[in-house]
Amino acid sequence: HLFSKNWSLNTSISTSMKNGYEARPFDILEDKSLSFGFRSKVNHTTKLFSFPTTFSMGIESLSENYDFSLYENLYKLEPGQGSIQGNRFNEINQKRSNSNVFLQMNMQLIDKLYLESGLAYNSTNYQQKDFFIENTTAKKSYTFGSIWSPRLGLSYQIAKGKNIFTSISKGFSTPTVAETLTPEGQINTDLKPEIGINYEVGFKASFFNSKLYTEVSFYNMLVENLLVARRIAEDQYMGINAGKSSHQGIEYLINYKWITNTNLQILPYFNGTINHFTFTDFIDNNNDFSGNKLPAVPNIQWNLGFDLKTNFGLNLNTNYGFFGKMPMDDANSKYAQKYQLLNAKITYNFIIQKKLKVEINTGMQNILNEKYASSILPNAVGFGSTAPRYYYPGNPRNFYCGLQLAYSLFSRHHNNLVYQHTLKNN
Repeated sequence: HLFSKNWSLNTSISTSMKNGYEARPFDILEDKSLSFGFRSKVNHTTKLFSFPTTFSMGIESLSENYDFSLYENLYKLEPGQGSIQGNRFNEINQKRSNSNVFLQMNMQLIDKLYLESGLAYNSTNYQQKDFFIENTTAKKSYTFGSIWSPRLGLSYQIAKGKNIFTSISKGFSTPTVAETLTPEGQINTDLKPEIGINYEVGFKASFFNSKLYTEVSFYNMLVENLLVARRIAEDQYMGINAGKSSHQGIEYLINYKWITNTNLQILPYFNGTINHFTFTDFIDNNNDFSGNKLPAVPNIQWNLGFDLKTNFGLNLNTNYGFFGKMPMDDANSKYAQKYQLLNAKITYNFIIQKKLKVEINTGMQNILNEKYASSILPNAVGFGSTAPRYYYPGNPRNFYCGLQLAYSLFSRHHNNLVYQHTLKNN
């Protein structure tokens, strides 16, 4: 809502739902989650000590209800029948609430120098119930306490369309629901949230009448209480704090407007990262991993491709990605090899009776039919005669198509309000 030229309000609500079911060799996992979120921010433009300034003040809240149950998998009793669900032997309910209050200020100090600052206050609380203990009404509560997160940044325009910037900020990451649980299904009260301080410096610039845009940034994030997963049984992991780590890297981006006219646009791009993430202080079970690389992080990653757009609604998007090798355990004794992925998508958009917008799309993923792991399970352990399952294989070459409909129910162009109902099917 726009109150005036200097005052505005942005408010949003959100929800997400999950209903998961995974049959595993050692049990069957059934988990459900439901969350609701609320965020509201007030923006005010004014002058502070004669400097043009924009203030943003707001609150946000997130509530999550998580249920998970474990069942016996009786597939060995009837070979060839697949997974067979047996008795339930574990059931946990956890409710989590997260609240955040924040303040941000952007100020123009001089003609080409800008100051950005912010401060946030966060509080996260848990409540958990175990249905397999004697007193089924017993609930245990826990909180990570309060965390302050400040940020300070400067940006300077060295020439038209060319800026250098630097910033320092402090952030945090609370453990996931699964990470907070002990093998007995209780809350791990020894677990602490990750705390990181990030230092960053970079350069943004446009060239050739803004046809070429480039961006590069160098960062070093120092993390305390790094969260990692320790495997303690076939189907059990427990989150632990792994001391300190250093996350150094370079991020870069290049966009180019090759052809831009009313009939055709061709927009190539190239972006990537170079990573050097290491443990600086981590001793686990009398093993000193200090100085080793963090597992499941590629040393290099880059993407290139182009977007082709036409004035009659036909568009083409292509992407080629390269992913470097990455260690698979804290000891850096095993590595996942590098791989590449090529994807393409074609879409056609058109409008019916000025009300109904239609998009038809089709595409192909992993065109080169590369064998790769879509994710890595660090520090996997084999049990019995089975080998450790480090890899979760990615999909082979595959095709897809989709249809999206957006119908405009009502529009008032004089105040830019448009109400739409969207039906999406992929």
